[in-house]
Amino acid sequence: MLAQKAKNIVAVAHYDGLARYTSYLFSRKEFDALFTGSFKITELEGEMNMKDIPLSTLLSYTNPKVLDRYYKDYPDNQLSAAEAFQDLMKYSWLSGKLKKEASEAQDGKKPDFSAYIFPVMKEMDDMWHTFLLFTRDYREFCHQHFDAFLDHAPVVDGDPPRSVEAIEGWLSYIGKHLGEDTLRKWFSPLLKKE
Repeated sequence: MLAQKAKNIVAVAHYDGLARYTSYLFSRKEFDALFTGSFKITELEGEMNMKDIPLSTLLSYTNPKVLDRYYKDYPDNQLSAAEAFQDLMKYSWLSGKLKKEASEAQDGKKPDFSAYIFPVMKEMDDMWHTFLLFTRDYREFCHQHFDAFLDHAPVVDGDPPRSVEAIEGWLSYIGKHLGEDTLRKWFSPLLKKE
C-alpha cells in the first residue's frame, strides 16, 4: 500500500493482489468531505464468534418490509431500495469479516482501521436506519448471520480518525474483498482514478 500526502492533495492507493496499484486522488476539500456530516463506526456487540459465511449468503437475504419502507421514506435517493439493501449486506459482511480478523489477530497484526460509514455513503446508511426500524427482523438477521448484534454506532466523542493511513486501510480492505466496482460506487463522486 502506498499513501502520499501533499499540501493540497491526498493520494490513497491500494494493492489489488495482482502486482497492481490502484490510486485515487482526493483534493484536500474532497478528503475533508469524507468526514463532513454524521460519521458511523460499526461495532459488533459481545464475543465475536462470527460464522464464516460466504458473501453470497448475505446477498441472497432480503426483507420486503424493509425495502418497501425505504422506498417510502427515501423516494429521492439515487439508489433503489434493492441496491441500497445489497450495499448494506456487503458492508455488514465486510464489517463482520474485519471484526473477526481483528479478534483472531496475533503478534500485532491487528488491522489499524475500523469499518467506517462516511457521509458520502449516506444512502446505504439510510437503508441501515430503515432496517433498524424493524427491530425484531434486524435482531434475528444479526444473530442468524453474525452470532452477534451489529450496532449502528455514530461517533460522538471527538472527531473521527482523519489519517491517510486509516482511510488507506479501509479503502484497501473494501477493494480487496468487494472489488473496485464497489469501492468506486460507495465513494463516488469523491474518487477520481489517476
